[in-house]
Amino acid sequence: MQTKKGPYLLLTILMIIVALVAGVQLGRQVEQTNKAINYLLSVTPRPPTAAPTPKLPEKYLTYKQSQCGLQFLYPDTLTIVRETTTSAEFAINKQPALYLDCGKDAMLHVTSYMLQGKVATQEAQFQNQNIKITLTTLDKGNKQLFFSIINTQSGKTIWMTIREYLYPLLEKTVEFIP
Repeated sequence: MQTKKGPYLLLTILMIIVALVAGVQLGRQVEQTNKAINYLLSVTPRPPTAAPTPKLPEKYLTYKQSQCGLQFLYPDTLTIVRETTTSAEFAINKQPALYLDCGKDAMLHVTSYMLQGKVATQEAQFQNQNIKITLTTLDKGNKQLFFSIINTQSGKTIWMTIREYLYPLLEKTVEFIP
């Protein structure tokens, strides 16, 4: 019995056509992927624009305010600009960095710092005390926090203004003394 060549030839041609169509489809997908990769490679990355963080100090000093009844650590880059029996003002490079006051006119003095920029308010936790913190953004992007804490030993209210980056150090190291 002799086999016919026609059906084999037809099947071979159909297989070649299917292979060509599959190859064209695969080529389109590869081309789209290559275009996407080329676009991603051609985009110039921008350097990060994060504000420079202050250099971490190598040394810390202890500050004690007897009238307010608290003590805490502060970096040696801060200098005490002014100190009274109920208040203290610290600066870094002649810029206010920390102010505390527990006198009877304390809120008036601290509020003057707060009114220098844009203001936002949020709730926070400070050594198991719920406090309301006002965040003030000053003209150069420096952020200061304004809040009051209560001395758990004496019951005195202490009003504070502090640069945002110093807040974690203050929160961790502040101790109330009678």
